[in-house]
Amino acid sequence: MKIKKFLEEHIKNGEAIKIETQGGAEGALFTDRGEFIPLDDLGFSSELGFFRISDFPFMDNEAA
Repeated sequence: MKIKKFLEEHIKNGEAIKIETQGGAEGALFTDRGEFIPLDDLGFSSELGFFRISDFPFMDNEAA
């Protein structure tokens, strides 16, 4: 999954993100804002950064 590589790179660069499992779904916990997004709903855009695909379905996901 390409999004996981994006996450790992951002974690390596010191961003406040943890990859973990919640409710049986693997995802990203953005520790600075206390938000968990499952990997299957997580996208990345150079304009927005990490985002919920379900909130921005029209946005180009560069990590697809």
